[in-house]
Amino acid sequence: MVEKLKLVREQIPWSLVAKGAVFATAWLSLPYLLFLIVAAFLFFSPPFQAVRFLPIFLFLSWLSYISYPGPREAVFLGILFLVALGVKNLVFIDRILAAQVFLTTASFLLWLAVFTVSPHPGFSFFSSSLLIIFLLFFLLRFMFQLGQPERLAPTPLLLMVLMSFLSLQLAWVLVLLPAEPVFQALSLAILTGFFTEFLFGYLNRSLNEKRTHVLFYGVCLTLLALILSLPFSLTP
Repeated sequence: MVEKLKLVREQIPWSLVAKGAVFATAWLSLPYLLFLIVAAFLFFSPPFQAVRFLPIFLFLSWLSYISYPGPREAVFLGILFLVALGVKNLVFIDRILAAQVFLTTASFLLWLAVFTVSPHPGFSFFSSSLLIIFLLFFLLRFMFQLGQPERLAPTPLLLMVLMSFLSLQLAWVLVLLPAEPVFQALSLAILTGFFTEFLFGYLNRSLNEKRTHVLFYGVCLTLLALILSLPFSLTP
């Protein structure tokens, strides 16, 4: 494995970017079944680590099916596909950063679908949120296991469960606020990015006091930006 990683190129090849663009374009313009054929061809050529990354492809296929067909969603799906290919084909040297980008982008699309379909608190929103939490948990576990399988012990698992629980609580708070779905989803996605940064930093022993303060202020600024975006008025 170490020898394979030595062969990884430091720059993203244009072929990877092209595959992400083709994936997004096919999703926007083709019927779903035909798009699925194109996506499978792009993802499994070359067939390196095809079995290991089959769950990621199935997740991307399902997410493509439930996402609203718009240019914004196409861009994010293309980024997800590009990052997944980069990790699968050992293009990215920093797999932890790639995992963070994948999880943050996936979180945005998943929560955007939830807040759009279920904009009010209730059983539908709660059940959908639980599904998203389980998906993000297993995605985080999968990505973490790729980089450091020997460290997948009780401590990181408990931290992942805690992060999932906090995400569920934040989702329930956000659905009560009169904000647009895109702002709600973006807030949770950014917070997911901060949480994963904290998790990986803690487990790699690179989390110092300065980095902790940056993460804390980042979370506070995200929440402040969300509050300022709410349609409150000082006049009756």
